[in-house]
Amino acid sequence: MATDMKLLYDTISMLRHHIESDTAITLDAEDADEWMKDMIKLLHMYNITASRKMTLLGCYVLLRLAVRKHRELALHDNAALTRSILEGDYLFGLYYRFGVQRKEWKLLYHLAPFYKKMQISLHEDKPLQPMLTELREELHTYLEKHCA
Repeated sequence: MATDMKLLYDTISMLRHHIESDTAITLDAEDADEWMKDMIKLLHMYNITASRKMTLLGCYVLLRLAVRKHRELALHDNAALTRSILEGDYLFGLYYRFGVQRKEWKLLYHLAPFYKKMQISLHEDKPLQPMLTELREELHTYLEKHCA
């Protein structure tokens, strides 16, 4: 459990360095939910470096947060709507920059179809839980293919 929290704290700390200070986006390890804990367990099942685990978890965190930001759209408040859209888009862009900087091109390539499918699902206002389940499954497939 201590290694799980260390991985999470280290990943959040690393991501904070990538988020520009003029955004209102915050990352907090205390916000980790069962989905996050499940992803950490999954990563620990593979013999990959701590740095790579942080990168993969970081991509997962960024995608999850971007999806959440897009889902928080407040339709009756234009300022909140604009902020949610911009923050979600910023996080999706950061996910790509982060993946490229950390040389996870195969991961980005693998998740590209999921990303487009997720955007369509968000546009169609589909439930969030199936998307998060599919994201976990896609990452598991990636790990099996490239890290097992």
